[in-house]
Amino acid sequence: MRHTQLTLLSKKLSDQTLRVYGNWSPNSNMVKKYVHLSGIDFAEAKKAPDMTDYVSQYRDIDQKIRDNKKSIDDDNKKLEDKSKLSKTNIAIIEKRINDKKGENNILWNQLAEIERLNIESYILDDETQAIFDNALKILTDNYLNTNGVYDVFADNKYRELLVFVDPEDFENSMYGDIDVFIAELENAVEVDVKVIFAKMVLTSHTTTCTSATSPCNPGKGGISVSHQGSTGLGNTVGFKASHPTYGDGFIIAKHEVPLGTEQVVQPLSISDVIGVTQVIGGADCDCAYIQLTGGHTMNDEIWAPDLGSLYPVGVRNTSFTPSGTILVWDGLGSTGHVAEVVNETADQGSLRDGSSPGDSGAAIIKPQVNGDADVYGIATGTTTVPGIGSFTTYEPYDYIKSQLGLTW
Repeated sequence: MRHTQLTLLSKKLSDQTLRVYGNWSPNSNMVKKYVHLSGIDFAEAKKAPDMTDYVSQYRDIDQKIRDNKKSIDDDNKKLEDKSKLSKTNIAIIEKRINDKKGENNILWNQLAEIERLNIESYILDDETQAIFDNALKILTDNYLNTNGVYDVFADNKYRELLVFVDPEDFENSMYGDIDVFIAELENAVEVDVKVIFAKMVLTSHTTTCTSATSPCNPGKGGISVSHQGSTGLGNTVGFKASHPTYGDGFIIAKHEVPLGTEQVVQPLSISDVIGVTQVIGGADCDCAYIQLTGGHTMNDEIWAPDLGSLYPVGVRNTSFTPSGTILVWDGLGSTGHVAEVVNETADQGSLRDGSSPGDSGAAIIKPQVNGDADVYGIATGTTTVPGIGSFTTYEPYDYIKSQLGLTW
């Protein structure tokens, strides 16, 4: 409690007054620690933090849009046979459809504004951004891929650096004490550091075909596949792709076909081969291209069963995705996800929500007002820490395209 109170006071009081509250000597350097912990002294920053939970607002409106769309679809089905309806009922249904469409147009505009505000909440002033860039470089250069550290990135919204550490790998490190390691990281930079000891879990699943078009031919993004001879674990199909040598196929996570030669089946069996692995990504890309075989075809669609939608693919995004952008994914796990991008680099991104078992390989998408969905990448793993939260790792589409040599 004392630590928290002093951190909050450091934003409002002068250094000398804070020394009085902290019962420190007039020349004590302790004040620097609390100014540091409060986020580089935001009282002096050009832009104060915006901690508003825009994602929850986005989810609520997004759900209203989905509910309205379902109502519209149901009413359109009623109008398919107007001979069973009176003129009055037809007029009532048509008006209801138009009202729902009008409401959704307003709601889509609200979504866009909420996302704009959320992206803005991640943008730092130039001076603060430079401090974070320098801190990130220090931790990345000196700690990444050593002592169990498998990821480091900035969470600009909450003004901290996140360091992810595999606890099993850390046990074999040169540090005998976790607290010593954490203290070293915190002292290495001038911004807050949150050290997260948790393994990244590859989100695999029991393979069953739950598509309404079983045995899923034509296939689509969002259905379940596995390698031939699988003992029960599988992968979610990401999206349709084209390769200059192998033609049409689809993208899945590489950890389902690590050898790079496996035949892919769907549903789980030893005989229903729908494709063969032709290209896998490099050491850092959990991605693979599967060539369609045996007369199997695939629609350029993303099936999102838990969100109740089948999305035609719109744009395959090759641009940098700003932090705060709100994206969606829905693999063969138990639920769909709507979450914000915390950070994206050239080869990896992080979303502030965990994935369900079954979501590995699921397309990361952004639904559009016209009913399409733009593709942003595939989900590859999740990290969950009790009391802190969960993060899903994804690989951006342009990185996947480059690694696999795709035409699109």
